[in-house]
Amino acid sequence: MNAYTTEPYGDSYSQISPVLIAGDSDAALQRAARTVEAAGARIGAVVPLDIATDRIALQASASAVWIELEQDGGPAMDRLLHQVSNDVADGRYAAVVSGKKDLVDLLFSQVGGSPVELLIDGDEAERTAALAIATSGVHRADRFSDVAADRSSERLRRFAG
Repeated sequence: MNAYTTEPYGDSYSQISPVLIAGDSDAALQRAARTVEAAGARIGAVVPLDIATDRIALQASASAVWIELEQDGGPAMDRLLHQVSNDVADGRYAAVVSGKKDLVDLLFSQVGGSPVELLIDGDEAERTAALAIATSGVHRADRFSDVAADRSSERLRRFAG
């Protein structure tokens, strides 16, 4: 007799790296938490902007950081966006920055051009999709390539020989 789990992630759920959430208000933090939970991800921490950089530094592993903004968070927001943009570029984790349309220029100047997913006034479907895209790895460059496993390399060796 075979047994199958009815849990969506089976035993691997506890092995999935969590998503860290930072926001500038209680409403923003709750909105982000609902999105992350709706996407089926595990929440590692929910923190205000002013302690987010310290909290991220303590996290051993994260699949993503979600930053939810309702207003310009000043220097704390600037530091966080700079750190997250650098960490995402280094491949440490993925990130989504979600904000209101009056923040679009400010946020784009902070994270535009980086592999951070920028979401402006997104509905629930767009928010869930942004997290899925961010964590899918589409922005991550392949760091290693197994040439021996590449079928075309064998053809190239035949042509070269």
